[in-house]
Amino acid sequence: MRRVMSIALVGMFAVVALATPAAATATGSTVMSTARVKAAGISVKYPSAWIALPLTKERFAAVMKIIARKNPELAAEVSFMDPSQWKFFAIDPATYSSMQVVFVRGVGGPANLGDVKQAAKQASETAGAKFLDAEAVKVSGKTAFRAHLSHTVKGPDGTPVEVRQGQLYLTHGDDLTVVAVAMKGDVDPRIIDTILSSVHRV
Repeated sequence: MRRVMSIALVGMFAVVALATPAAATATGSTVMSTARVKAAGISVKYPSAWIALPLTKERFAAVMKIIARKNPELAAEVSFMDPSQWKFFAIDPATYSSMQVVFVRGVGGPANLGDVKQAAKQASETAGAKFLDAEAVKVSGKTAFRAHLSHTVKGPDGTPVEVRQGQLYLTHGDDLTVVAVAMKGDVDPRIIDTILSSVHRV
């Protein structure tokens, strides 16, 4: 589980850090689209202004080239990621806020809130992030968990950028679904709660 959390942390923080300071104040459309992610056993809503990316290796390679031109260090950090680990990925072209869905078979899931806090703290330390808080929530009548984290990374101009991330963990037997939303600290943080609160099991 900690490895799955780390995958979500590193990639999302790196992508959001590419946003320019001028674009950071945009919050995007309040109109929501619904993605039915059958492969992860969920449906989730995200702002309609965001773009859902095709998760092919060719597309991922193209995105890595864009990142490398803007920030080679960040590209090096995320180049190891395998897009097949994502079941859905959407990004806001205005602020680079993004949302991803990860589904992993046979890794188990958190048994209680204490497990979530411990795993989130360890994953945050590995990724150089800061664990803020965690809570138990209900998703389609079943217990799930959220963790809240932050990370400071370098923007394209070298200035520090604070990135906030919320992660939702749902278990399906021995399988685990993680929904993660990340955005810069000066973007409306309510979007994170709106997206994570929209998740339903299917």
